[in-house]
Amino acid sequence: MQVSLGKTRLLFPGEEVLSLEAVPAIGDPAADGSIGTVNLNQSSLAVYYLDEQLRPHGEVQDGRRACICLGDGVAAFALLCDKVETVEEEELQIVELPACMRSTITPVQSLALQGTRILCVSCVKRFAGAIDFSCRNEARP
Repeated sequence: MQVSLGKTRLLFPGEEVLSLEAVPAIGDPAADGSIGTVNLNQSSLAVYYLDEQLRPHGEVQDGRRACICLGDGVAAFALLCDKVETVEEEELQIVELPACMRSTITPVQSLALQGTRILCVSCVKRFAGAIDFSCRNEARP
């Protein structure tokens, strides 16, 4: 699934998509860096608002219209996003991340080329780790 956050396009494996919702009623924040929580199948998921640079913000700053709930059996969270689209795997050419972009803390594992568009390939495990790292760093004085 392709998730758009402004000009940034992320690609998550379809099996990690738990639900796609119109922006739901969002409860009080339960995790550092989240803007609130959303209920899904009797579970409460932290909802994050990230900008195009994938930095978390504590409040919604624009009119995001969709909420994608993601999980891998270990971690689960929700992202407010502009748009979510299904992408056919045959349309993509996966390429290794350039050396200058590689990092142990980036949620991007590789790039996917779809015609003239570039998508950042991620997964719940890496993305959850990157959110946690960003939130810990923002909490520092």
